[in-house]
Amino acid sequence: MIKFDRVCRRHGLTTFTHHGTGAGMQCCACQSERKRGGARTPVREEVLEEQATAKERNRIRQREQILKRYQARTSQVRAESGGCCKECGATEDLHFHHLDPATKVKPVTRMGTLEGMRSEAAKCVLLCADCHEEAHAELRSLENPEK
Repeated sequence: MIKFDRVCRRHGLTTFTHHGTGAGMQCCACQSERKRGGARTPVREEVLEEQATAKERNRIRQREQILKRYQARTSQVRAESGGCCKECGATEDLHFHHLDPATKVKPVTRMGTLEGMRSEAAKCVLLCADCHEEAHAELRSLENPEK
């Protein structure tokens, strides 16, 4: 039997036990209430609120960590690709433009892993937003010459 402290929904911070018999973790106070057959303690609202806010803090922290990793990968791949627009030399608001749209798997920044981003970026040139829009306008005019 393993004992440790944890927050119970009914009793707050209390000792829990794990018997290893498939019953899982159980609050010692809840166990004794069940053995005595008495009325169970009602759920403490402040404990539930504390658990909810702790979960939300963890979610926010996880989102921030994911965003930091994403930004670090993206900036690293942009730097490896030259760090500036191939047309005008701008260094702000850079986009990856696929040279051959048929080879595009996903947008570079949506590949997930650094290796995936690098392999997709190898099929691209780095363009600023204005040059990228011009490149796509040229592609559209080639696809639809009557417009």
